[in-house]
Amino acid sequence: SAGGPDEMLDVADGGDNTSTAFHNNTAAISEKENEEEKEEEETTKAVYLTQGENIMLGAFAGIFKTYLLMPLATWKYCQQSGRALPKSIGEWYRGVLPNAAFMVPITIAQIWTNGVLEKIWSNNGERQLEKYEKVVVAVVAGALSALLYGPLDLVIIQQQKLKLGLIATLSHIKNEYGVMKFMRGLKACMVREAVYTGGYLGLAPVLSELLQQSGNPIFDGNPIVSAICGSIVAGVTASLVTHPVDTAKTNL
Repeated sequence: SAGGPDEMLDVADGGDNTSTAFHNNTAAISEKENEEEKEEEETTKAVYLTQGENIMLGAFAGIFKTYLLMPLATWKYCQQSGRALPKSIGEWYRGVLPNAAFMVPITIAQIWTNGVLEKIWSNNGERQLEKYEKVVVAVVAGALSALLYGPLDLVIIQQQKLKLGLIATLSHIKNEYGVMKFMRGLKACMVREAVYTGGYLGLAPVLSELLQQSGNPIFDGNPIVSAICGSIVAGVTASLVTHPVDTAKTNL
């Protein structure tokens, strides 16, 4: 026999509760899926330094590497041009101030240009660049920086050869050879800086990432160790590739 009104009401209430629970579960699943999609979207977006951060990083790196590597650069110049090694600390560091003064904007240009190209290439950070794309972007940034670095490098080399101050060296080059002399060796410089910048801004971070993903306990969870090892490999590789070009440019 049919139930009474109270029993029918209980059945209706039970149906409503079931329907409400179903909708709640559906909403919860949908919300979870939306959160997962949002997290996945965020992980695919690339995070890059701001232009100001790139400029500050470039300025610090330019000054630091100039003073650190100047004795090695002087040694290299002497070996490449067949000159005797300096006999005093001052001669080892001859040209360091103009070198540092010009190296800061050059390094800024390399890092800043690399950052701009990365954002353009990744659609303003909407996707992660592939490993080869990171290297290509760094190579292009390095080649463009040679437009600034080429004339500077020529002045530094001539200053070492002539043993003159900056102003005297600039005047000598201009008066003896003309203004276009400052662009001599530009193509060789573009090749050198393309490979060099491709090494430290492209290949080094790529190798660091590969080391962290290698499963080796030495690198797993140790980004600093991975970065150091990746930088060493990239630096040595870039040096071996660019050395013949650098020697040719020094003697132009």
